[in-house]
Amino acid sequence: MGNAFLVVGCGSIGQRHIRNLVSIGIEVLAFDPNPDAQPAAEESGATWIGTLESALASGPAAVLVCTPPHRHVEIGLLAIEAGAHLFVEKPISHELSDSLDQMLDAADRAGRVVMAGYNLRFHPGLMKLQSLVESGVAGELLTLRAEYGQYLPTWRPQADYRQGYFARESTGGGIILEESHEFDYVEWLGGDSSSVFVRAGRLSRLEIETEDTALAVLELDG
Repeated sequence: MGNAFLVVGCGSIGQRHIRNLVSIGIEVLAFDPNPDAQPAAEESGATWIGTLESALASGPAAVLVCTPPHRHVEIGLLAIEAGAHLFVEKPISHELSDSLDQMLDAADRAGRVVMAGYNLRFHPGLMKLQSLVESGVAGELLTLRAEYGQYLPTWRPQADYRQGYFARESTGGGIILEESHEFDYVEWLGGDSSSVFVRAGRLSRLEIETEDTALAVLELDG
């Protein structure tokens, strides 16, 4: 199984990764702590493994962590200790912690690659914009504005949004972490931020305990 990839977490994004990997000829293993995820994972083309320990013991070449954010670092560290490269859906963690540093340090020592799933960096429009900024064709970048919005009840219509990880603080929910894509590509385009000011809160009538609206102002080094 040394050339196989292991997908941990077989919700919508996990199933998408399985299908994409299978389409390019990669052998895929799958695990999810919820056994109800098995049929969808197998329909997407993966071989189901009943426990995380067994899945990691098979020696996958890479592990894709597609669980709710509060488990990313825990599973990521186990994957690196098992000798695998690591892809982690964003955000890489729901908090700054010693465990996050331990995971990254372990990856450095083992020579393993860790990549966070900020897939918008590969969007053709943003890639073109980045090339224009980097080449200087667009002139000097003075300010940059990004906006994002989504009606949560239709985000994943097959599931009750009130039961999802997005709705709970303990699992790493909230708009700031869930849509950290915007923070990532703004810094990709404009440089690292030296200061950040954020106002956030739950302004809608959605039945969640996390913030649903945020305004962030970043001062970029450029």
